[in-house]
Amino acid sequence: MEDDHEELVGNIEVEVGGIGEDFAGPSRNWRATDTTDMDSSEGSEYSEQGPQTLDRGLSDDEWVSEELGSDIGEAEEDEGDNEEREGYGRFRTFVMPKRMREYQWEVGTYFSEKGDFVEAIRSYALENGRSLKIVKNDRRRVRVKCLGAKAKCPWLAYCGYMQAVKSWQLRKIVDTHTCSREFNLRLINAKWLSKKVEKTVRQNPRTKGVEIRDEVSRKWNIGISRGMAYRARALATESVEGSFKDQYKRLYDYAHELLKTNPGSTVKLKVKENEGEPIFERFYTCFKACKDSFMSCRPIIGLDGCFLKGKYGGELLTAIGRDGNDQMLPIAYAVVEVENKEAWTWFLDLLIEDLGGKQLCGGCTFISDQQKVQTFISDQLLSIQFHIRTLTFVISVSI
Repeated sequence: MEDDHEELVGNIEVEVGGIGEDFAGPSRNWRATDTTDMDSSEGSEYSEQGPQTLDRGLSDDEWVSEELGSDIGEAEEDEGDNEEREGYGRFRTFVMPKRMREYQWEVGTYFSEKGDFVEAIRSYALENGRSLKIVKNDRRRVRVKCLGAKAKCPWLAYCGYMQAVKSWQLRKIVDTHTCSREFNLRLINAKWLSKKVEKTVRQNPRTKGVEIRDEVSRKWNIGISRGMAYRARALATESVEGSFKDQYKRLYDYAHELLKTNPGSTVKLKVKENEGEPIFERFYTCFKACKDSFMSCRPIIGLDGCFLKGKYGGELLTAIGRDGNDQMLPIAYAVVEVENKEAWTWFLDLLIEDLGGKQLCGGCTFISDQQKVQTFISDQLLSIQFHIRTLTFVISVSI
């Protein structure tokens, strides 16, 4: 046995490459005179290790997590500090492009969450008109298959969870389609479509389901049912209106931020109690810079109001001045529940106080296109002890 071992050692040449050099695996220049000796207990140890290090690929069964923390990977990261690295190791991390049409998938691409991969698959199917289906979806893997050409299309994608890096990776991809573009897609649902049409619903809350259906057909060249279009519109509307409610909860923060960034300004927030909860009623703002600028402007103040279009409605009351160049200067504005005498009185009380009091405002000319506003202003100024003849009303259709 010792003679055989010596003969085996003497007839095998092994080349060892340095770590810093280009390493192509163990040498294939093997010369053994007796193949039966390679099956011995001493030679089998080398023969089992050799083939395992040649090519592991991205198989789940052969992947070894210890390789990710090896010194070789750390050396490569140190050398590439000046280069832009998008993912762990040599593979990049997926970033959703603006358009997924004709997107080229790459094996090894990392995804932060499983939802990112599913979102990319849905966007890819939508823009390319491919009938993709998620055939496997669990905590460790997601497999997607193309059902085009009577389910004979070879396109396939497999994404698995990487325990070592706590991320998802595209492990296998057959990026070839033999099918044609399809009009009806199975992978599109109302919940996912609502996110795509949310911007449209936000701009026009009265958008109809038929309009959404036509827009989807025109933009992506796919067809959806009327029921899916109405469900998507309902979900998008709920999302938009929910965001409005959340913004109303931040009005106190908004008011304090205005006072913090504009010292000397006047910000008033009025609420009313309803079943123990505060309900928004009015909001008034007059910036310090606008107050100071009005002192060097013409003594003319224009008053007007307009409707606020939206789910919650309301009225916007404004006070505008004129500078030396006949340009408009915003003085103050208020959001009220409805335009009536009480709302105008509340707005004018705060406005007159900000502009220096009733005596100073008594010498100003107020311009309005509504007869009832004159009555409100007269009631406010008649309560002061000064000559009412200094106040002039000019009825005008526009400022």
